[in-house]
Amino acid sequence: MPDSSRILKKLIEEFESGRKPISVNFRELVSWLPYNSPRYSHYVHTYPAKVIPHIPHFFLGCEDFFKAGSRILDPFSGSGTVALEACLAGHHAIVSDSNPLALLVTRVKTTPLSQAHLTNSISKLQQLVKQTRGAVPPEVVNIEYWYHAHTIKQLSRVAKAISKLESSPFKRLSQVALSTTARKISLVDPRISVPVRLNPDRYSEGHALKIKTALHLKNLESTDAIALYFRILKEVADQVASLWPLRKSLGKLENVYTNSLTSGSRSLSLHAASSVDGIVTSPPYLGAQKYIRSCSLSLGWLSITKPEKLRSIEDLSIGREHFAKKSYSEEPKKCLPAADALIKKVYHRNPLRAKIAASYLSEMKDVFKTCHKVLKKGAPMVLVSGCNMLNGEMFDTTAYLQQICIEIGFKPVVEMTDIIKSRGLMTLRNKTASVIPLESVTLFNKL
Repeated sequence: MPDSSRILKKLIEEFESGRKPISVNFRELVSWLPYNSPRYSHYVHTYPAKVIPHIPHFFLGCEDFFKAGSRILDPFSGSGTVALEACLAGHHAIVSDSNPLALLVTRVKTTPLSQAHLTNSISKLQQLVKQTRGAVPPEVVNIEYWYHAHTIKQLSRVAKAISKLESSPFKRLSQVALSTTARKISLVDPRISVPVRLNPDRYSEGHALKIKTALHLKNLESTDAIALYFRILKEVADQVASLWPLRKSLGKLENVYTNSLTSGSRSLSLHAASSVDGIVTSPPYLGAQKYIRSCSLSLGWLSITKPEKLRSIEDLSIGREHFAKKSYSEEPKKCLPAADALIKKVYHRNPLRAKIAASYLSEMKDVFKTCHKVLKKGAPMVLVSGCNMLNGEMFDTTAYLQQICIEIGFKPVVEMTDIIKSRGLMTLRNKTASVIPLESVTLFNKL
């Protein structure tokens, strides 16, 4: 892995001379890392809104900033991109996320398993599925709306067989494969992150997508869900097996937490002070992605949560869009001088959007306080952020988060901007919260 310290130092010098964000292209900056090509286990799951591996890879390869064997925290783990890049660089990862599916994917992505073990385990699971009959479907939200009857029966057999496995890395891997299969074989439009039913009539006559959608719907009527599952399982297994030769140099996933909004025993806020060597993270956008809704089918098929409990998980998500009406009957309390006037202005037009914004900033402040507590003095924090529109007004998320970090005790070292090619979230979303296709990458040091 090339040491990118020299490149970063030049960028810092350029920033210090002008104190303006530097435009970069991380895909070109990390030219030795091909874009959108298989890289170990990065693609074990189609989790929404992934940060590109190039950004954490670049920073975690800076030996002058991230010493060998560092403990790296990502308080917004998502699918574990930062965690995997940390492990590949020989560091040890600590992660947090409110979505249990995200933590499951992160565990699988960072756990090397041998090809022989995986081949043997897959063979045993195939026999177990064959022996499984009359499986009752798990509680999946609106299951009959999203799946054909034969698909429900077949996926239920797979789910029941997996449930019989002893807790192990392979069981988690088999669950991740089931999650991907459940999404792929559903009647959900694959082009949209949140579940929206496939509908050819959405397109005009002769449109390529109309024809493609109709054909896909026809194929789903006869697709063998069990055969598809084992194809996907083998693909996931092959990716995880690619880590096995690296196991002696690979860092480990040390700790897995729920996020700082959780008061339970696994909350990140309980992590030891000054015990983390660096932070690399990409927080959720304001109202940018309905993560729990996007994962709702998977959470059901894996029996992680029942449909009526989805809201309780969503309530732990920062950037969420659902609040009880009584919670925004009064103007939000001031939380950040730079944003208070905008939030007040929006409140008089759309109280809910104002509540969403105020809660987002308040909760992000809590997370960064936790980050400051657990990070060692002088250690680096890399923050990847993007701006939004709030009820038609520019919501400068990057500037607000930077201000929060500075107030807490972080010093900005360099800021870079990069064009967002795709984060898997710029789809059907609230029209008042659209993403501006530019993200900022800010390197801080803890004072």
